[in-house]
Amino acid sequence: MPLTHMNMPAQDSDIIEALQAQIAVERGRVTSANTSISEKAAKTQPSFTNATLTNAWVAGLSAPGYFKDEFGIVHLRGAIKSGTTSVAAFVLPSGNRPAVTCVFPVIDGANLVAQCSVDTAGNVVIWTTTTNANGFNLAPVQFKV
Repeated sequence: MPLTHMNMPAQDSDIIEALQAQIAVERGRVTSANTSISEKAAKTQPSFTNATLTNAWVAGLSAPGYFKDEFGIVHLRGAIKSGTTSVAAFVLPSGNRPAVTCVFPVIDGANLVAQCSVDTAGNVVIWTTTTNANGFNLAPVQFKV
């Protein structure tokens, strides 16, 4: 219910008008913030792009792939197995490569730890001395470009 100016001194009337104007501004801000939150909540991430495997690597239980989110973070997914270690399992395209080589721990199907590196040329390489017949989970690999 709006405030009225009946039987108020002029100074009080001015204060009420100023408060009502500020309330209108704040309502606009709240509406804008709610719209922004709704837009962000409804946003969908880009879909994964399947990786093109090389050096005898094949897909494990799920297809390996990658995508870059709106914050510039590249995410890998899936599993790879049976390939030649210490050489590229696949290469990420330009725009999805780190500024410096990144190294991540990855787990194989026998719960053994190996390393996965992603270099500035986009080479995704598994480094291990264990068997890789069980495959390596790439989900922990995430980095900023």
